[in-house]
Amino acid sequence: MDNHRTALGREQSQDDQSSDGSFDSDSSFTDEEHEESDWSLIGSQPRSVPAFGSSFHVGSLTVGSSLSQFMHVPDTPKQSDFRRHGSQRSPRRLRRRRRASEAADEDQPTPLLSVQSSPARYSNKASSAEVPLVSTSGATPVGASEMQPLLKKRTRHSSTSSDVTQSVKPGCLGRFGMDRESLVKGLIFGLVNSIILVPVMISFAQIIFRDEYFQSPDRMPYLIKLVMLSSTVHQLCFTLFSSLDFAVGQVQDAGLIFLSTMSSSIVHSLHKELEHESDSEREAVILATTLCWLAMSTAMLGAAVWLTGKLKLASLVQYLPMPVVGGYLAYIGLYCLEAGLSLMSQTSVSTIKEWGQLFTHDRVLLMLPGVLLGVALFIILGRFRHYAVLPCCLMTIPVVFHIILAAGGWSLDDARASLTTGWLAPTSAETDFWLVWKHYDFSKIRWHCYPQLIPTWLAMYFVVTFSSSLDVAAIQMELGTPLNFNKELKMVGISNFCSGITGGFTGSYIFSQTLFTMRASISNRFCGWVIITCQCIIFVLPISILAYVPKLFFGAILTFISLDLLTSWLWHSRLLMHWTEYLIVWATFGAMCGLNLEFGMLIGIGVAILVFLVQYANTSALSRVYKGSNVVRGFEQRKLLLPARSSIVAMELHGYLFFGSSVNIMNELKQHVIVERDEVLDNPLASKKQTDVAEDQDSPYMRLMNTKKLPPLSDDETLTRFVILDFENVPGVDATAVRTCFLGLRQLFTQYDVDMVFTNQTEAMQKLFRTYGLIAPAEQPDALGYLRSFPTLEEGMEWCEDQLLGELSGETTHPRSMIFQSPGLEGFLKAYNPNPLLDLTGIDQYAELVTYKPGEQIFSAGDSADNVYFLHFGEVSLFRFEDTATAGRREVKVWIRDTASKDSRKRVLRFDQGGVIGTISFFLNTARVLSAEALTDCGLFRITRAHYEDMLGEAPHLAAAVQTAVVKSLSLTVSQSYHAIVN
Repeated sequence: MDNHRTALGREQSQDDQSSDGSFDSDSSFTDEEHEESDWSLIGSQPRSVPAFGSSFHVGSLTVGSSLSQFMHVPDTPKQSDFRRHGSQRSPRRLRRRRRASEAADEDQPTPLLSVQSSPARYSNKASSAEVPLVSTSGATPVGASEMQPLLKKRTRHSSTSSDVTQSVKPGCLGRFGMDRESLVKGLIFGLVNSIILVPVMISFAQIIFRDEYFQSPDRMPYLIKLVMLSSTVHQLCFTLFSSLDFAVGQVQDAGLIFLSTMSSSIVHSLHKELEHESDSEREAVILATTLCWLAMSTAMLGAAVWLTGKLKLASLVQYLPMPVVGGYLAYIGLYCLEAGLSLMSQTSVSTIKEWGQLFTHDRVLLMLPGVLLGVALFIILGRFRHYAVLPCCLMTIPVVFHIILAAGGWSLDDARASLTTGWLAPTSAETDFWLVWKHYDFSKIRWHCYPQLIPTWLAMYFVVTFSSSLDVAAIQMELGTPLNFNKELKMVGISNFCSGITGGFTGSYIFSQTLFTMRASISNRFCGWVIITCQCIIFVLPISILAYVPKLFFGAILTFISLDLLTSWLWHSRLLMHWTEYLIVWATFGAMCGLNLEFGMLIGIGVAILVFLVQYANTSALSRVYKGSNVVRGFEQRKLLLPARSSIVAMELHGYLFFGSSVNIMNELKQHVIVERDEVLDNPLASKKQTDVAEDQDSPYMRLMNTKKLPPLSDDETLTRFVILDFENVPGVDATAVRTCFLGLRQLFTQYDVDMVFTNQTEAMQKLFRTYGLIAPAEQPDALGYLRSFPTLEEGMEWCEDQLLGELSGETTHPRSMIFQSPGLEGFLKAYNPNPLLDLTGIDQYAELVTYKPGEQIFSAGDSADNVYFLHFGEVSLFRFEDTATAGRREVKVWIRDTASKDSRKRVLRFDQGGVIGTISFFLNTARVLSAEALTDCGLFRITRAHYEDMLGEAPHLAAAVQTAVVKSLSLTVSQSYHAIVN
């Protein structure tokens, strides 16, 4: 009865928490399996971005949300509690080990299997919500901590710490891993599950075959048996093959409406075609065409779901928006209500417009008790949590009905004849179970009816696959152990394929009953065999259950399911979704009610896409980057750059840039660009809005667009000279964004002498930007009249700094060059120590000038740091070697020291004239972390450790000058990092 789903969930997101680990009884959980699926119990996305088509994952409720609310038993060991020393031990593995132990020690005393129960470990905070939780995808994620204040909390029976000791007896039971206590417990909970599931499956049969053509007393008993057989097959597959010993799998609600829609469509199309045929021929053709298609579609769905799991595509079903699924599940609720009313009144009602014919005196009297009982079930199960409440209520209804008949002196025939259509269905001839397949006659099939049903089948595939993934996620959340989503989908596919080839219908895990059984500490498969046995008994009974169980009983169950789904998705879900997603739920529901199932889903998906585009377009795609280049320059150059660095505005772009985000990018970028107020007033191309803002400004500076998000400008602001746009986090750009956004920005910035620079563009982006004349052709990268594009943000920042240095220092040829006041190391140190009284005579005897050619190695990573270097002229690069290593299924960058691999170099720093190299390792006396290489002809003053120690003893004032130069150089580097951190 997992087929109720509500919009509740618990947060467990992040890429590294996406869990697809295997809960396999025969294999341990591996990192590779952990990476296979993107399914999370709840995805985490910012509320500003809608949860459509994302790898964000949300919580939902499945069948019998309220059913599993009350089905609480004291906390007991779960499957995850069989883990020892970091590995997983499932009950099946424990049984194998126990059998091996018994075979080796037949003469030893009977072993005891003790499992320690820890309430703190088994408790699940998510379970305290009023409704059970299942994962979903597509809704705005809400964490468990956010949900608790919104929903009523339920009180779990907290168990104290206790040891659950099971005595494994020799003999048959011991060989199967069950003692007498486990056998009795499996029997009891198997019977309880059967009492709940059997009437629900009969109610589902009324939904699948809702068309009045199937309601004949001669047809419906066989159709109910088919549904019961299908549920038995599903349970048999899950009992035999599921990785969970306590799994319960049945015909599920997710595919019911699709099956019902396809069966009704076949009936309506063939009625006109066969109107001149005899009744027997018409019946044979309609039933053969309908039943064979439903069976084939179920088998094809099973094969498709299995293939989805086999190809490890479980994450793809996340692209079905959760609000659309919510609207569909709400529609299931309405569908269940209409099916229940039709069953009790024996009046076909397929749309809300037809409800008027239900309100006659006799029909109201027939429907009212069932509706009231359904409401009572909904209220009772919302208040009482004990696992025996629902079975007792279900058994009470027919018992009380027959007691009333006996007390009033009415016979069953009187009940069948009462109020025109009666409280009981008419009796029929004996329904021998081997006759259920008599209508699967392929010679009678009208194959031309099938092509029009393919779109419905495709929609059913996506919904059932999505629903099954939700069930697995919900079980995983409660279990506390990662499950392999792709493996579980293969299991669901096998179950549906077996059901289809035996003439059955779609199904999956029943979340509520699976958790109910798990909480009862059922660690064997005997409970599943009990369910199979009970359903087999119902299947082989030669009588129609509808002739003896009142219709109001099944009407009450359908009313209860309807109320649960409708309230969960049309009311409670408002607390768990962004208001736009809540509107999508209602839009999908309304479209399905007003049009049909397929068009309703398409409209819901279309609205979800539209909402996503609007919200994505309004999401900020820009963030300011406060950092400098990785070039260590001379002291004077760095002093010049430090106050002017804010004239370089570096912005990181995020996400796909398309026509909808162009305006936002332009507006946000203009807010960070500072220009002179008079420039705006004198600019004939300035907009009226900019001119009005400039006239109201008191400061000599202004932003190109006013904003309250940024602090007001002061009188000593730095004008913007360069704007760097970094595309590292941009997967793609469309032509509209290039034309309307970047071309427009170029024209605007040119008016105020602001240069725009692009970095980290892919080849496809560069090709598009070249098409619109923004960057130079590939064969002429230095051509004039184009914007600059650099491979990395550091290189773009370096170029901008070089241009600034040239403008600030008046140098136009080489902005990196320096002129030292004195020759040798003395002139170098005086650049850092401008005190004219400082006497550095004799410093050169402690230093040695060494020269290197381009490409020569100065030192390597791992070398002993016995020297410190002062760069007199030239350029030096500090780098490390990176390689790609595989960790699980991820590629990660690792450091290596193989200097032969030139392609794996990653530049960390570049030193210009006046830089101090190797200081940290030298003064900390540690091994080199990076390697150094000459980029040009360069000369360096080298001070060895031995000379430095001599200097400390012989000329401490010279050592102090060296230390001052080192400290000032490092301080400038730290100030740059501090500026980035503060901003």
